[in-house]
Amino acid sequence: MSAIIRQTDKRTGITYEYESVSFWDKEKQQSRAKRTLIGKLDPETGEVIPARKKRTQTNIEPTKQGPVPATEVNRQFFGATYLLDAIGSKSVSQRILSDVSRIGICRSYPWPTT
Repeated sequence: MSAIIRQTDKRTGITYEYESVSFWDKEKQQSRAKRTLIGKLDPETGEVIPARKKRTQTNIEPTKQGPVPATEVNRQFFGATYLLDAIGSKSVSQRILSDVSRIGICRSYPWPTT
């Protein structure tokens, strides 16, 4: 059974018109209603302003194709890697390590063996 229902939104005061179709829910053993929006009621003229219809396959515009997948894989370093390289090459610790290795202190230190 089908009926037309008018429902007013209390917050905005807009009246909407729905088509209500009743059906029997076998699981819950109760009648249920499915409502479909027809449109909005114009307060001045009393006519129904139709709601937008759902897009069907014929209404859908063809979309652009996505990006082309990469055929070549390479690894590049950006950001923190370059920053740390720049800090390391100009820091005092780099100069100290180069002096220590030049003097030969590292060779005489008893490093633990694994």
